[in-house]
Amino acid sequence: MDTIVGNSYKTGDEVILGKHQAIPNWSSNWNSDMEQYVGKKATITKLSMVEPVTGYHLYLVDIDVGAWHWRGVNMTPVQVSAPAAVKHDGAFCTRCKNYVQYAEPSPTFRCWSCRH
Repeated sequence: MDTIVGNSYKTGDEVILGKHQAIPNWSSNWNSDMEQYVGKKATITKLSMVEPVTGYHLYLVDIDVGAWHWRGVNMTPVQVSAPAAVKHDGAFCTRCKNYVQYAEPSPTFRCWSCRH
């Protein structure tokens, strides 16, 4: 299940929250009160559970004081600066968050680690 995008976040990771997508024959795990947090930056405070049907990790975050369970698959990692020694020598993958050396950050960037 670690190969599912969004299942690799750790406590302390900063993310942009996204709206949960509907999954056929399964709950969207969404409440309209969560809407106010969509698009906002949050820090993961805990892995709360794994959805049994989808395998998606659900996380608690600081911005809502742990009130809601957020799907990692619908989060976007906040870009982290590259280490100073290799600042212009690669790019961070927006999905797996690995730093890929010798890659140019661009819309056509292809991660060598997760192949997205």
